[in-house]
Amino acid sequence: MMIVTAGVVLARRPYGEYGRMATLYTREMGRISARLAGVDRPKAKLKAFSEPMICAEYRLYLRPGSAWATVTGGKLVDTYPGLRSDLERMLGGLEMCELLLRLTPEHAPSARKFELITGFLAAYAEVPAPCLPVAFGLRLLELLGLGAPLRNNRAGTEEEHGVPAGAQIPVWDKLVNGPPEDLLSENFDPLELQRLREYVRHAAEAYLQRPLNAPQVRASMSARPEARA
Repeated sequence: MMIVTAGVVLARRPYGEYGRMATLYTREMGRISARLAGVDRPKAKLKAFSEPMICAEYRLYLRPGSAWATVTGGKLVDTYPGLRSDLERMLGGLEMCELLLRLTPEHAPSARKFELITGFLAAYAEVPAPCLPVAFGLRLLELLGLGAPLRNNRAGTEEEHGVPAGAQIPVWDKLVNGPPEDLLSENFDPLELQRLREYVRHAAEAYLQRPLNAPQVRASMSARPEARA
């Protein structure tokens, strides 16, 4: 069966000698694995379709009983070039992709999650607002029903998931409501954003029962001498 669907690449890995296996979040099928044969050969036409943080219309062949789809063609929709213009935005974009990858099951489509990832990647590619990856994480937790602990804790009598008591209600409300474009002109307290970023990490890792990769990569990159210079 052939199907055409919009999708965002969340991650990729080598597959065979010249192929790649990409994890896509698609509008119609949710998270799926998709094989791209021969894309590591010179002049391969579909190589860009396997790169993380790109959005495309994919033409997929779905074989009955197969664990993955095969990409046979497509059309690039957005490569989000701003996300590759500096290290911080690249890390933030990969952070959003990993959260969606790790926290969503396969073959469970959600139009709201698809609009969430495409909207936030586009906004972050346009403007390097550090609040955007944090807001994405909070909104994804809300969609998954994992955001209640902080909501109950905002008035602040005790800590939960590493978020200090008395988390700022106006900051929370702005980050979890409205389109991402509305956040671009906001000036959030960096310390409050860091607290909320840690909350997202702790909540996700508690649910997964294992650590996320993106925070470890960020910490490793920050520890490099050139990053401290």
